[in-house]
Amino acid sequence: MKLKLILFFCGICFNSLAQQVPKRASFEDTIKFIEHEVVDLTAIGDLFIVDAFTDIYKQPALYQDSVLTFLKQHHTYQQNVIAACSMMGLPREQYLSLLLSYYELYKQGYIDEKLLNEIILFNPADSRYKFISSYNNDKMKQLALLIQKDKRLSKKFKKWMAKIASGKIYKDLKGGGFIPD
Repeated sequence: MKLKLILFFCGICFNSLAQQVPKRASFEDTIKFIEHEVVDLTAIGDLFIVDAFTDIYKQPALYQDSVLTFLKQHHTYQQNVIAACSMMGLPREQYLSLLLSYYELYKQGYIDEKLLNEIILFNPADSRYKFISSYNNDKMKQLALLIQKDKRLSKKFKKWMAKIASGKIYKDLKGGGFIPD
């Protein structure tokens, strides 16, 4: 009986340790750990169950440069999305500046249009509609103009950006009751 109890307790300790990222882990290792914990992003809310993700999400300014460096390296699509989602906690102005940086990474060839689309237009962690509610912001207008002028981006991408920048998407969602007052 004592042996079973000891083995049971050790199992709990082992499982608890297996769920924690080392305190001094790099940003890259932390994102890989988060990916391992959530497996896939079918339910984006699963990210918030992982302490390592919420630690970054609560203090994104500390990791903003790390995200940009991370996106310049070769990682999986899902890891890139997780890294970008972790920045949603930034204040609006900083977040919009970061989106401009994402566009610069696209121009430099570090990220492709599919990823740019996901992390700018349809960031799955943007549950507060920070991006689309910024349609009157100068940085949003600057980003929209850059995207509209970019000959490499698809017409579909530009069309969505134009709808967001005009405020149409925000007004439609708000009118439909999807965005609270």
